[in-house]
Amino acid sequence: TEGDLSCFDPRSERFTSYSEKDGLPVSYPTSTFLYDKENKVLYTAGKSALFYFDPDEMDPDQSPQKTIITAMYINGVLHMPGLDKIESFRSWQNDITIQYAAIDLTNGPGTQYEYKLLGEDTGWIKAGNQRQINFGRLQAGSYTFMVRATNNSGVRSMEPASVRFYIRPPFIKTIWFYALVALFTAGLFYVLYRFRLKQLMKTEHIRSEISRNLHDEVGSTLTNISLGSLLAQKQLHDQTALQRILKKIYEDSQHVSESMREIVWSINPQIDTLGDALPRMLHYASELLEAEDIVLQAEIAPEIEHIKLTMQQRRDLYMIFKETVNNLAKHSKATQVNISFHFNEKILFMTVSDNGVGFDTSAPLINNGLKNMQERAERHQWKLQVRSTFGAGTSINLKAQIA
Repeated sequence: TEGDLSCFDPRSERFTSYSEKDGLPVSYPTSTFLYDKENKVLYTAGKSALFYFDPDEMDPDQSPQKTIITAMYINGVLHMPGLDKIESFRSWQNDITIQYAAIDLTNGPGTQYEYKLLGEDTGWIKAGNQRQINFGRLQAGSYTFMVRATNNSGVRSMEPASVRFYIRPPFIKTIWFYALVALFTAGLFYVLYRFRLKQLMKTEHIRSEISRNLHDEVGSTLTNISLGSLLAQKQLHDQTALQRILKKIYEDSQHVSESMREIVWSINPQIDTLGDALPRMLHYASELLEAEDIVLQAEIAPEIEHIKLTMQQRRDLYMIFKETVNNLAKHSKATQVNISFHFNEKILFMTVSDNGVGFDTSAPLINNGLKNMQERAERHQWKLQVRSTFGAGTSINLKAQIA
């Protein structure tokens, strides 16, 4: 033609065109040919040039060159795939672009491509002359991308180019996540079980504590009252003895009443802060010390009021305080007492000091009151320190860790 050289293949009924880029020496050959039967070549010319060629050497069925993967982009970032290697990507790296090409020196623009993605597609998909395919939001799994070329004669490349890659599932869809969920669920049930068991043990402890207190502080006193009543009946003729017995019965009944009030107060759930407990404690101290003509001075830090205590902590703190005040009123012969409560870094500091006669702290703790105070402090891992000097008074310091 006046534009290129066209070869018609009667078998495939296709035309194959050749131009300057395919080796034609002229841009516009003439449409007139001269066939040399002896040499079996065709002559033609164009633009001051004469040339010839052998039609038998023309091969319109020539296969395109091998197709290759030229580039791979993961979420827009270039990633060159390795040979015979399965590429592995994270779950969010699922926007994949693959570029490919087949080198055809005869008619490159006429090369057609088709591809398939094993793992998602099942058949070959025509891509025309497009040399880039994008896959967005691929699901987790294993994939194999394959691409092959077809030249302008309709002949496909012998071997397709391929790349294999694997997109890992998100962590929440892995067996490790399910294992952690199962472990967390089991742990949660175990914690709830332990919490329930702890609550039951705590309830049992409270019941045992109440029972022990009723037995120790109330039961024995009621027994004394009962025995005193029987004894009083036998001493009706002796007014002096009767008065002494009745006085003892009255004191025991007062002790029972006070013990009952203390037990009820200690288990009252509405009294869960020191702000609720301190008024009763100071009222008890002021009444007892006032009866002994002892001046009381109290210093309470404002933050003390909001400190929460457990029932056992509240009761033991009160009993230590009560025993301290009782011992002070009975034995110190003091004229002044200072009581202070402070709180710093989850530690409660209680100090009770007097200007009394003091005592020897190196002597064995014979007094049951001091023993009980030490035992109550050790129960909560509190530190109780008793300092006393003859003639210089006594100071009792409690250092209580409050969770």
